[in-house]
Amino acid sequence: MKILRRGFSRKYEDLRLRINYVDVLVAIKEAFRYSELSSLLNISVLTLCKYYHGLTIPGKETSKRTLSKLLSKEVIKNFIHRLVRSKKYCSLV
Repeated sequence: MKILRRGFSRKYEDLRLRINYVDVLVAIKEAFRYSELSSLLNISVLTLCKYYHGLTIPGKETSKRTLSKLLSKEVIKNFIHRLVRSKKYCSLV
């Protein structure tokens, strides 16, 4: 019984990681174009579009690799800077 729980937990954590990546992608997409994300992450625009629209979810290794890039200090700073500069969020500043 413990083996099943451990296996279930591992699968759940893997799936949670993959879904978290898609959540971060959706948020980051507000400030970046597909072409920018494609060159940053080394993933095709078509594949990013499929992730964004929920047609597919990335594998575990892709999620790990790209999440670390998307959550890097440089990307986060750029993301915040773009949101603050955008007309969409000017009223908040």
